Amino acid sequence: ELYGVVYLYGDTVNSLTGLGLVMAVGLVVDYNAHICHAFFANSDPELTNVERLRLTMKQMARSVFFGGMTSLLGLLPLAFSKCEVFRVFFKMVLAIILLGLAHGLIFMPALLAALKIEPPKGIVSAKEKQRG
Repeated sequence: ELYGVVYLYGDTVNSLTGLGLVMAVGLVVDYNAHICHAFFANSDPELTNVERLRLTMKQMARSVFFGGMTSLLGLLPLAFSKCEVFRVFFKMVLAIILLGLAHGLIFMPALLAALKIEPPKGIVSAKEKQRG
């Protein structure tokens, strides 16, 4: 996707855009990892897959979204720079953050819902813990 964004911006793949492509791996994995970790941590066997996903999004979506927005806020001054290097870097990281948020908040939850992943065996539900 980022190669397509580089093309749409009219840039070529060079050392600066290559740096952005390497950075993309870390940022995009971060957004997805938070959602996946929360999904698998909500492994109450009494919850359906959709209920687990709903609980996951209630717990993590806001934090992931605000994490992306604060990254954009910190990056914003580069958009107004007179230096072409900074503007290219801004465009690359802007695309990375927006695509990462889309993957973490839209595509990953859709994939988790579609796969119908069962909670691990041997997990005790909260109700069973209360019963003793």
